[in-house]
Amino acid sequence: MKKSDFYYELPKELIAQTPIEPRDHSKMMVLSRKNDTIEHKHFYDFVDYLNPGDCLILNNTRVLPARMYGVKKDTGAIVEFLLLNNLGNDRWETITGPGKRAKVDTEFSFGHGILTCKIEEVLENGNRIAKFSYDASNIYEVLGKVGEIPRSAGKKYSEAVGAKWCMDVEIPESMKDIVVMDATADIEKIASQVDFVFCAVDMKKDEIKALEEAYAKAECPVISNNSAHRHTPDVPMIVPELNADHAAIIPAQRKRLGTKRGFIAVKSNCSLQSYVPALFPLSKFGIKDVLVCTYQAISGAGKTFDTWPEMIDNVIPFIGGEEEKSEKEPLKIWGKVEGDVIVDADAPNFTAQCIRVPVSNGHMGAVFVRFENKPSKEEILNIWKNFAGRAQELELPHAPKQFLHYFEEDNMPQTKLQRDLEGGMAISVGRLREDTQYDYKFVCLSHNTLRGAAGGAVLMAELLCAEGYMD
Repeated sequence: MKKSDFYYELPKELIAQTPIEPRDHSKMMVLSRKNDTIEHKHFYDFVDYLNPGDCLILNNTRVLPARMYGVKKDTGAIVEFLLLNNLGNDRWETITGPGKRAKVDTEFSFGHGILTCKIEEVLENGNRIAKFSYDASNIYEVLGKVGEIPRSAGKKYSEAVGAKWCMDVEIPESMKDIVVMDATADIEKIASQVDFVFCAVDMKKDEIKALEEAYAKAECPVISNNSAHRHTPDVPMIVPELNADHAAIIPAQRKRLGTKRGFIAVKSNCSLQSYVPALFPLSKFGIKDVLVCTYQAISGAGKTFDTWPEMIDNVIPFIGGEEEKSEKEPLKIWGKVEGDVIVDADAPNFTAQCIRVPVSNGHMGAVFVRFENKPSKEEILNIWKNFAGRAQELELPHAPKQFLHYFEEDNMPQTKLQRDLEGGMAISVGRLREDTQYDYKFVCLSHNTLRGAAGGAVLMAELLCAEGYMD
């Protein structure tokens, strides 16, 4: 037998990047030695092939999640730890970075304090000996909660992204060979090379908070798509057309962080981008109660139909955390800057139901609204037609010329037809009519990965640049 017998071409797009949900829906190939046949089944069919007396062996080995990010107890600085050798008695040889922050007797905390360590020794090769403490039967239980497997740093961007690239166009040639840096270990290096950073990471919330503050303290402004700082009182959550005035809180945040230039500004959740823009301009009528049902595209879960075929011809009536965000975050957008904080508004009262639907891109909302002073339909349509925010006043590059587009047809807006309106940055509204329980009801649509994510972050950065906060 030759090794070449095992060579074959495996397209990157056929390599699974994430586990399928539900997990037991993964594919299973059944080879019958008796009949010399191959069947393609799912893992939930496994029990059909077990017989009395069979011995089932479970392989529970896994890659050690040996990479962790520790928060230095006295300064809050982030240091990366990579566990190398278990020396016994909860002592490990580790690689740390930046190493200058991990001196002898320095203490670090991981995952809200469920794991701590103290540096005992600095070796000749620069590695550290760290003594760990935890409240568990062994350190491996805790590593499952705070550790991770080393990923993309050092790879070319095209290699790091691989089959996870979901855009309709290819990776630009100018980006393919850029070497990915470590967002945590290379903070100082990255901050010295850029004017500001966009942040969208898959980490625990406390780690994201510490990471973003570390960049801000390195005098590098952060435009964040993460939820970690959305309810930090001095961090503005800006929709440029609606509450650009919230940027006025940035000096107070800089004072707290001890920075001259660095700060954090965040985007709201993508689900809000469909219905909040249509409601906010109607605030003068006193919005009391809002019921919204959002119908959200699979790209909001980072999926395509190729990677999530179970969503074809399917609806899932639950999206973890979305309903809480959809009800709470609008109150910060309606809030006011008071002193050194943004105070959330007491109204409108929001209730939300968020549903995943088989659509590639575009979040739609069905909205029911009740006012203190009910406007006429003509007043609402006139406000929507003429509404323009700070982004339009400044003529920002990615700002839609007409922010809100109303469609008179009963069957509009439609996701496939209107999601890309004005480069995917405009909001489509339709079917405004009186309701038997509320005052009015209507539907609205936004592009969740453009207006709701990357495009919205770019527009916020343009606003803060234009207003002088990036100087």
